[in-house]
Amino acid sequence: MQKEFGLTLDRSQGNVLQPDRHQPSEKFHGSIEGLLSIVLEEADANGYAVYECDGSEGSLVLFCSHGISAHRSTTTTILTASSDSQIVSFSLMGPAGPAGLLDIAFQHKGAITQEILYLLQSASESVGTLLQSARLATELVGLTARIAGLESQLAEVKIAERARGLAHQTDVDRRSEILNAHIASVLNSRQIEQMLTAYIITLEDRLEERRILSEAKEVLQKTLHLSEEDAYFRLREASRRTRSRLVEVAAQVRDGKHELVSRRLRMSA
Repeated sequence: MQKEFGLTLDRSQGNVLQPDRHQPSEKFHGSIEGLLSIVLEEADANGYAVYECDGSEGSLVLFCSHGISAHRSTTTTILTASSDSQIVSFSLMGPAGPAGLLDIAFQHKGAITQEILYLLQSASESVGTLLQSARLATELVGLTARIAGLESQLAEVKIAERARGLAHQTDVDRRSEILNAHIASVLNSRQIEQMLTAYIITLEDRLEERRILSEAKEVLQKTLHLSEEDAYFRLREASRRTRSRLVEVAAQVRDGKHELVSRRLRMSA
């Protein structure tokens, strides 16, 4: 049984899609924390706090923080400062509107240049989009359920009309057989379940390949002391040289069976 977008794909039941009411929405914690850790270093800042709109007007919920005292509950204060430090705040906006607030703390006043402000603004745009993506994914579950419900209603109308028509055609043989065939035809023509099932399977495959690639890069980084970019380049080069799929090479590297790492592992053994 696999889960994606708040739906459960139960392959043991013939690839049946079911709403998953217990699955938490993805929050992009790793993405946001990774971005802001780099921003802190580049801007020479001390810490950050990200707040997410909880759906109530002006109300905020702490999403994540680092090196800063997180205490906000509303967006009323945009810039606050103590005698020794300064906090700059950015409203987080997503494609659908306000998403939250980002506080960035600096140890000293006056340390914020226009270049740093531009850097922080660009980061805040990305954080807002990521925050709202999780919310939109949750809303998509309701939209999908609505589409599926409308398809079911349409199927009911088609089948009921055919049943009523056959009920009055007493001179027609094997009416139940005809109706059974009509029911199967109508239900098989429903598109949303077929589309989502195919898309979920595609996403599952892509996600698994990405995980394998990530694990392989990590092995190369640790074994050969490479950067993430160089590790990816080595994998691509090996893929082209052997005319193998990138994921196949990555799986061999991850398992220590590829020449990129096997030779080094034998030398260190």
